Amino acid sequence: MEQAAIAAQLRKETGTSACRRLRRSDRIPAVLYGRGNVKNLSVQSRDFVTFMHHLRSEHAVVQLAVENEGASLNVLIKDIQRSKVTHDIIHVDFLEVDLEQVVTISVPLEFQGEPDGVKNFGGVLEPLLRDVEVQCKAKEIPDLVTVDVSALRIHDVIHISELPQMQGVVYTGDPGTPVVTVAPPTVIAEPTPAAEGAAPAEPVEPEVIGRAKKEEEEEEEGAAKEEKKEKK
Repeated sequence: MEQAAIAAQLRKETGTSACRRLRRSDRIPAVLYGRGNVKNLSVQSRDFVTFMHHLRSEHAVVQLAVENEGASLNVLIKDIQRSKVTHDIIHVDFLEVDLEQVVTISVPLEFQGEPDGVKNFGGVLEPLLRDVEVQCKAKEIPDLVTVDVSALRIHDVIHISELPQMQGVVYTGDPGTPVVTVAPPTVIAEPTPAAEGAAPAEPVEPEVIGRAKKEEEEEEEGAAKEEKKEKK
């Protein structure tokens, strides 16, 4: 678990207009939840972005220092909202936690190694999950779960039940859920070229159903006439 600190300020104004003004002044609106209280905060935009670049996981426990509020708090970065257009961070939710408190949280997966099926048989590594939900004490939240995929062959699958075990950490998902696999290479069939000097195939005249039926009726009519002639 990483320990880091970030500075925040209390804010009195709330609502859409107030949040827009904050963002224009290079600050990000934030909310702190926990211990029965909700506090509206703001953090300096550039500092927070730099801070996040140094974290291996967005869901790490960090130290939050609220201006004029005394000692720093242990908090989880519970949620980060980004603009759908610019992808800039536009809002942050913090959750105050006791380090001994058991929490349920998603942790990113990291796939390590080159699979045998990729290296020797041209397969393609296909991650089926990008993160996995775990339950553990706040102080034991892993930065990520590293999965060794080097032994995977074509069609091999690693399931949640096969993820590395860590002391104090429990995977909450279905043990049979697939996490990553190696797919076979995609083969594109090339058209077979015509033999050199071969005569082109003769066009086949399409069958005209109406005409065929008419010809059949005429043949039956002709046969009936022939039968009458023979009787005479």
